[in-house]
Amino acid sequence: MITPYKEFLKRNKLKQVELANYLNITESAISNLVNGKSNLSEENLIKLISNDKGWDVSMLGSRIENPAEEIKSENYSGDVLDKVLSQLSRAQEQLLKSQEQIDKLISIIEKMQEK
Repeated sequence: MITPYKEFLKRNKLKQVELANYLNITESAISNLVNGKSNLSEENLIKLISNDKGWDVSMLGSRIENPAEEIKSENYSGDVLDKVLSQLSRAQEQLLKSQEQIDKLISIIEKMQEK
């Protein structure tokens, strides 16, 4: 049986130790997670879904269709919510910077085509 977390590791070409280090939990905990014997804490699930590494978490999305709405609907502690909002803000900034770079490249390509 391929669990969502096993698929997560496979798609993102990660080793269990790398995910354990990122989440600051033991390799044994990751092994149990990958084998379907345990679940992540709410805080680590949110950290994973809102990661700033560019990891594909779509296979985890079936468990949480809309993380932002899920977060709003649950009674998470203020600290966890603040961390998630901070990570989402950073991700939004990165997307805006990427879009600016894409726009610049398009402009350069268009100028080159005119010549």
